[in-house]
Amino acid sequence: MSNRYLTLDLLRGVAVLGLPTMNMLSFAMPVAAYLNPTVYGNHDFLNHFLFAFFNLFADQKFMGLFTLLFGAGIVLLAEKRAEKDQKVGWGHYSRMFWLLVIGWLHSFFIWENDVLTLYAMIGALVYPIHKLSTKTVLSISVVSLLIAAYFFQFPNLDHEQLESENNETPFWIYSPSDEQIEQDIAEKRGSYSEVMQSARRAYYEPLSDEVSDEEELLASFSYALMAKTFGMMCLGIALYKSGFLLASWSRRRYQIIMKLALAIGFSLSIFGLAWNYSHSWNIGAYFSVGIAASSVGAIFTTLGYAAVVVLIVQKGLMQNMVERLSKVGQMAMTNYLMQSVICGFIFYGYGLGLFGSVSRLGLIPIILSLWVFQIYFSNWWLKRFTQGPMEWLWRGLSYYSFRSMIRR
Repeated sequence: MSNRYLTLDLLRGVAVLGLPTMNMLSFAMPVAAYLNPTVYGNHDFLNHFLFAFFNLFADQKFMGLFTLLFGAGIVLLAEKRAEKDQKVGWGHYSRMFWLLVIGWLHSFFIWENDVLTLYAMIGALVYPIHKLSTKTVLSISVVSLLIAAYFFQFPNLDHEQLESENNETPFWIYSPSDEQIEQDIAEKRGSYSEVMQSARRAYYEPLSDEVSDEEELLASFSYALMAKTFGMMCLGIALYKSGFLLASWSRRRYQIIMKLALAIGFSLSIFGLAWNYSHSWNIGAYFSVGIAASSVGAIFTTLGYAAVVVLIVQKGLMQNMVERLSKVGQMAMTNYLMQSVICGFIFYGYGLGLFGSVSRLGLIPIILSLWVFQIYFSNWWLKRFTQGPMEWLWRGLSYYSFRSMIRR
């Protein structure tokens, strides 16, 4: 395999294996525990240390890398279809339509925090941009990410009022009441229908007839998420077109970017953590400065992580592990959806029902076991088949042509 495709597959593999480091929290605990370490679990040093560790090194970083590579994949597939004189635009929009369908099914029947539906919608908007020059695409990316940073300050909220209330008003997404936590645990430990009804009610039903602060918060978060996703996909396109993601730059340039990006990214993330702790995780402080600093910092850290991975390929380090992880990347959709199925079985009531029972420390061996399984399964599968099962299905639906995936 050429360094070009090996690098992309490895980056994708690292990204998809990094997702459960944060996503598993959403399966295992009330949603507010993802954002706020003080609302659930023990309030000891270990709980706060693990929250800070994963917030610093994982939160938004691997999802950012996953999004960046999705943008790069748009250009890669467009080039492949153009080389074969196939309809490029038609192929892309067909892929986005079926990705939307798959994502909606995932969201509605497995896990409400699906990202594929968002990727499908933003991917459809991003497609025309891939034809522009690298500098133009990069400029669009920067503007979009600045818009995201603006909305991550939640300008439509009354921050002074929220700070004065000092988390006394229950916000299920950040500072839920004890009753809300107990209800969430009971529903997630219930039957399959109860789990799904709980998720749909939380995301699709209005909290009241009037627009509440919580709905204003969710609206700003949605705008920020869409702008950031758009910006990260554009950044992925620019990095692909420039050769950054293809390991074609000099080692020195990657080393400079790695050091600068990680220094800026970690500095902003540390500032965000320090800000939140200095304000005792006050909701007004968090949604004005804390989350904005962390979200902007994550963009730089993601870029730094990408540079690290490219350097590993360029230097020929850990070749056996690189090859194994690249197989995970070749089956990124399959592995992403598999994570939802496995986590749902472990934590929800229709499976083992461990929701609310596992600490942050207890999640670590589960994450490590999932990594080992997915690395082994991906390598086992691709020795026998040319594609992952979901990749095969997505391709077949998109191009109305199902080819045998048995490796001959």
